[in-house]
Amino acid sequence: MFHSLTQKMQWPHWASERYKRLVALTKLVEGTFYDHLQSDFYTEETHNGNYIPLVERRPAVQTMLAYEIVSHVARKLFAGRHAPKITHDDEAYLTWLNQVLAQSGLYEKFTQAMMWGAVGSVAITFRLVDGALRLDVWRSYQCTPTFDGMGALSRLRVQYTTSGAVLRRLGFTKDAEELPLDNGKGYWYIKDWTDTQEVTYYPIADGDYNPVDGPEEYLLEMPEKTFTHNFGFLPGVWVVNLPGGEGSDGMPTVNGAAAANIIDLDYTISQMGRGIRYSAAPQLVITGELSGADEQNMRRGPTSVLRLKSSWADDSVKLGGSDAKLLEMVGNGTQVGLNYVDLVKKTTMNALAASVRSIETHTGTVSGRAMELIDDAFYDIINAFRASYGDGALVPLLSKIVLAYEMTSALPPEVTVRGEGLTAFGLRWPRVFSTTPADELQMVESLTMAVQNGLIDAEVAKSYINTQLDLEDYRVKTPPQTGTDAASNAPVPGEANVDDEKYQEGINPDKRRPGPQGHTLPRRRVGGKQVTLD
Repeated sequence: MFHSLTQKMQWPHWASERYKRLVALTKLVEGTFYDHLQSDFYTEETHNGNYIPLVERRPAVQTMLAYEIVSHVARKLFAGRHAPKITHDDEAYLTWLNQVLAQSGLYEKFTQAMMWGAVGSVAITFRLVDGALRLDVWRSYQCTPTFDGMGALSRLRVQYTTSGAVLRRLGFTKDAEELPLDNGKGYWYIKDWTDTQEVTYYPIADGDYNPVDGPEEYLLEMPEKTFTHNFGFLPGVWVVNLPGGEGSDGMPTVNGAAAANIIDLDYTISQMGRGIRYSAAPQLVITGELSGADEQNMRRGPTSVLRLKSSWADDSVKLGGSDAKLLEMVGNGTQVGLNYVDLVKKTTMNALAASVRSIETHTGTVSGRAMELIDDAFYDIINAFRASYGDGALVPLLSKIVLAYEMTSALPPEVTVRGEGLTAFGLRWPRVFSTTPADELQMVESLTMAVQNGLIDAEVAKSYINTQLDLEDYRVKTPPQTGTDAASNAPVPGEANVDDEKYQEGINPDKRRPGPQGHTLPRRRVGGKQVTLD
């Protein structure tokens, strides 16, 4: 049904199969997939009395299962505590970079990119304006990417139609023919990125241009909206959603088979709702004739009082007589429908690796590790998305951003890192499922025992704890502390030098650190205790 309903949508003459697929999947995720159907679900006939097939009516209920899956995955990668942490050896550089990310809303932009990129791909571009970073996300059906021989993005064109009113709000005043923009008229917005320039063109009237045939001579650069950066690289990245797919697009998060199941669910649940309403108001069947004014109004609810003509007879024949019955239904069909809906939903979720196992069937302790085992397919697909949007998008985009800061002399004076050191940052992802205090205590006790028995080095154990518990780097200076909140390993004033190596390497659970979006994260305690590995 996904393919057949997609073909029934109104498309421009230049629309390719790729364009149709990307737009249709976008509509499915955003809940506008059925907007092209004119009839609502409960309208069964046209004004001429012709029956309207079910698939030509908008379902009364939309499960929004595609949006649920896509948004759930996006939040698990870039929302709140799930966002990755940037690591670097230089503290001043790291502080500056985190400030840049927080002020630009990079993680929010990547959440949006995952939502839009769920159809197979998405583009992200950036611009530096007086040292401030601006990020833009572009839908893939609006983009035409070009790649060099090594597969790197060498040119990106964004082109889509919008109204003159929108373009006026963006600062445009006239079109390519130097005519004033008409607020109610449609125009093409076209922009190019290369390794040297960002070029914006004058808007072109909708009927004068299309993204397949052009013509290119209609493209006139706007000097006031054209920038020369000379970075030597395109200031942006093309993100492939998942391995596979076709051409420049990856595999969508919600594939065609799952999309068909979701549409079937929408229509099935809508039909079940119709059945429930029918049970509350079953159809009335009358045998015989109505009397009086009831003859003028045959469509009555079952709660209405109908007057039926009585029978009469003479000595030779019996005439007339009326009867009324309600066509009721039992609940067996409704229960079968509910079971069918549950089965199709589970099958769809399993196919998309969104949910495979049930916690009711798990017999182990419910801990962070247990949750990974219960939902291991979802855990695996999160790791796949971390590769696509982390290693394949965030890392190269950040590398380009910091190099652009260096080329434009926008690095603050306290940042002394230059050249290759700017891109020598790391990306550390938190656990998909949070550990419990019991998990943390067991891990620390196990590592402590391993260190005491000489199985692993203390430095390795500390680094592992730092990574697993998302603590601040354990090689920190621990200032003197007093009072009830003092750390157990803090030096007593007057007895030890705060720069002593012993205290620099101690874990300081009371140290607070800025979160990915600039928020301050709470203190971390391991299993309810403050622990130091010696």
